[in-house]
Amino acid sequence: MNVFFSGTKRKPEDYGGISFTALLLAAYGHRVCELGNFAFGKYDPETKKETFPEVNFVRFAVPRLRYEQQDLAHVAESVTHLYQNKDMIPAVNVVYGRELPLRHFKARFEFANR
Repeated sequence: MNVFFSGTKRKPEDYGGISFTALLLAAYGHRVCELGNFAFGKYDPETKKETFPEVNFVRFAVPRLRYEQQDLAHVAESVTHLYQNKDMIPAVNVVYGRELPLRHFKARFEFANR
């Protein structure tokens, strides 16, 4: 996601991968998984500081017998549209679960009004 958001003012604590995955699902119906700043980051409740990992990806899992060429083309078009409008992708706030173990399974988010 670092490469995807290059050239923007996106910060790691904006959780761009979470925003991207939410928009890809809500607007286009494609489900992907954020494996980056939130999934592998760590939050220290004492210092209230977040430590971010070096990896920051979004995982696209494609069941090989389920999708046809037009399905994959639609995914590519959807990602291209989001990329062309990456400055408009909002940051997210963590509403619940920042400090939980396995937080990427349990956390809740909302789009930020920045």
